[in-house]
Amino acid sequence: MTVPSPTVDHHGALLWDGTSRLADLLWLVGRRVRFRASRLIERIRSPRRMLATTTMIAFLALYFIGGVVVLSRREPADPARLQLWLSGGMVIYAIYHLTKCVWSSKSEDLEFSAAEALWLAGGPFRRSSLAVYHLADVSMASLAKTALLCVALWVDLRQPLLTALALFTGLMVLETLRAIMMRCLANRSQRSLMFWRMWVTALAATVAFFVLARLAETTPAGSPALVYVLNSFSAIGDLASSTAIQWAGLPWWCVSKLAIVNVWTWQTVLLLAGTLAVLPAAVLLLVIVDRSAIERGVRHERQRLLNIKNAKLAIDDGGFASPCDGIPAAATMSRRWTVGRWCGIVPAWVRRSHWGRQWVTIASRQAISIRRYRAEILGTLLLPALLCLSPIVLNDRHHPWLFVLGGIAMCTSLLAPPALRLDFRRDLKRMALLKSLPVSPSAMVIGQLTWPLVITIAFQWTVLIIAANLLGFSWSGAVLWPALLAAWAVFTFASENAMFLVYPHHERAQGIAVMIRTKLAFVGKAIILMTAIALLMAWAMLTRSLWSGPIQIVTFVTGAVTAAWSIAMMALWTTRRAWVRFDLTDDVPPE
Repeated sequence: MTVPSPTVDHHGALLWDGTSRLADLLWLVGRRVRFRASRLIERIRSPRRMLATTTMIAFLALYFIGGVVVLSRREPADPARLQLWLSGGMVIYAIYHLTKCVWSSKSEDLEFSAAEALWLAGGPFRRSSLAVYHLADVSMASLAKTALLCVALWVDLRQPLLTALALFTGLMVLETLRAIMMRCLANRSQRSLMFWRMWVTALAATVAFFVLARLAETTPAGSPALVYVLNSFSAIGDLASSTAIQWAGLPWWCVSKLAIVNVWTWQTVLLLAGTLAVLPAAVLLLVIVDRSAIERGVRHERQRLLNIKNAKLAIDDGGFASPCDGIPAAATMSRRWTVGRWCGIVPAWVRRSHWGRQWVTIASRQAISIRRYRAEILGTLLLPALLCLSPIVLNDRHHPWLFVLGGIAMCTSLLAPPALRLDFRRDLKRMALLKSLPVSPSAMVIGQLTWPLVITIAFQWTVLIIAANLLGFSWSGAVLWPALLAAWAVFTFASENAMFLVYPHHERAQGIAVMIRTKLAFVGKAIILMTAIALLMAWAMLTRSLWSGPIQIVTFVTGAVTAAWSIAMMALWTTRRAWVRFDLTDDVPPE
């Protein structure tokens, strides 16, 4: 039986709000943009954020000036090749989003905030209007990305306005397809969701196999790992230019062709019309998919309520209810990771101390979340582990340990923090609750960071043990590298959380500020990592010039480990200070 949804009439025809309702929603989007802009200006002028303001202005100036000056000196790309890269790159990015959505345990309704879900989703607006509202809300982020892409393609721009319009439309279509994927996977049964996961995983594996095959074909065996890294970009470009990807990129065909036009002709007018028609078509598809998701949700809810009713009748008749009868998962879930069970792992003398009891309580709360997301965490860390070990698998004879250690350090700083958001970054909506707990700042910080650090260090040491069994190791390396990488993990997560507490943002926040923060964090981590490597090499040269033999090795290892952990402890202290000064009235941003 098909249940009529709020977005369709009884004949199944699509319903659209009048222009007045759409005008009201667009007015709301404009007011939100003005409010965010004024709040951003106030935060920029705040003395507490003077360092962030200076860094943001310097980054934007260097990016735009450097992009125009430096990138303009390169040779322009072949227009046909650029067109294939644009359309194929959108498809590859869509496959990434599809893989991420299908394995995500969250099912959000058009990424609405709590206030939007209450006042808009429950208001007198049809779903088509809410879809337009959602796309209008993310349009500012797409505009910022368009500006950055135009700077990167500055030398290739022949019609800047048409190229900017094409890039903006392509990014908006990509955002619409991402919303379509989320709604298509919403309210699915476990069997249907498993089918989708198997299909999407096979698709992603096929894409990865193509890239690896091209990489093996273009790179001689035994080449340095750096050559493989450089050739991987060429392999990804070949993937984007392949026939299958180009057929999948038909929605972006007009967009990519419009981005490379030289002069205005009648074909340009047709491409412009096609580009402008792609986005409304994608919105229409989103509305249809959203209607199906709502109908599935209604059917599932009715079936669940019927199962609960039947289970109650069976219990009244002397029978029993099975977990499949719609009984809430909390009644049947395993209790292995409750607070009491996990506390048994911690030594008794730690649990009896005042600080240890506080730390165990906060860490136990995080442990429950880890059990819920264990599959996502394992899948996220499996691929980085294979990448770190790839120089050994590829029989690289040019300093394989260097690339293994560098890969672990890069994965620790760039991939682990987004994958293990089991700390302050996940608890922005619960900051008032955390602030009200009778827990000392040190116990709160250590408790929040315990499990992300345990998982990251376990990942590091697992890769190191496998590499050591294949390559061999010395006693100094067995002491030095695990200690340094563990200190790097502590510094990374502590600095991430300190930066978040000083400049907080919601999980799915978008906009120019979030994009600049992400790029600044990436550049900052790269600079810090290169500085640390340079200092480590300088310290090795200094100890080698002063001592020799075992004395030099012991001095080098002791000094490097002591310095690394001293900096890590300073990062933890900075995070503690950021938690103490966190102000609920001023620092929590609106949704």
